Amino acid sequence: VIEELLAATSAWAITMEHCVKFAEIFDADGNGSISIDEFYNFCQFFALITYLEDQARIEAEEAEVIAMLEEEENEVTILIDEIKADKSAIEANMHKLPDDVKEELCSEEFARACVDKFREVDSDGNGVLTPDELFPVIEELLAATSAWAITMEHCVKFAEIFDADGNGSISIDEFYNFCQFFALITYLEDQARIEAEEAEVIAMLEEEENEVTILIDEIKADKSAIEANMHKLPDDVKEELCSEEFARACVDKFREVDSDGNGVLT
Repeated sequence: VIEELLAATSAWAITMEHCVKFAEIFDADGNGSISIDEFYNFCQFFALITYLEDQARIEAEEAEVIAMLEEEENEVTILIDEIKADKSAIEANMHKLPDDVKEELCSEEFARACVDKFREVDSDGNGVLTPDELFPVIEELLAATSAWAITMEHCVKFAEIFDADGNGSISIDEFYNFCQFFALITYLEDQARIEAEEAEVIAMLEEEENEVTILIDEIKADKSAIEANMHKLPDDVKEELCSEEFARACVDKFREVDSDGNGVLT
């Protein structure tokens, strides 16, 4: 019944668990069911709380992911500075890659593939590649190992960092280590994003859940708190849930489902 009544207004998820939990909270006489007199306000309450829970999730995915990414970006920046100062820091940090990726990037086969591909692309034979020449080569060489995104922006940025002689290009002697560096940093950046989406979203959800819990307690103590908080819904949803048409639909649907005519729904 709730699913049908709220189908036009709630684009967010509503579940059977919500129904059981909210019925227990809202049930005025403690008989484990909702009466027809309670049903209209129960529908408003249901929509309000599920909407606020959904908003909490969205805010978690936006605000806290950004915060975590900034923190992890600092760690990657420190590593980039270390590698810029001393290229041996690449080898010292290769263990941070997945084992299969590390094994591939440290293999003789990959080293040879780097040299062969460099020479193939270096059509003028000057022994250097610029970022625009590097990108398709890097994409091809790392295609089998990197499931994470690599971009032209990465190529320009990392070429500037890695370029030993400051000529804006990468030489054949630098290229193998540059490929390892490229894979290492893009992987760590991708891991930072994943950790943000996992750890920080959970933290934010817990915080927002506390706010929703407080509101539920307020409504449990005083049902007028529903009306006082309806402004937190989107305007079109609020307008629909507060309309006479929705109130009538609640009564009609309740009576339709209440087949035994006992005036309550479990």
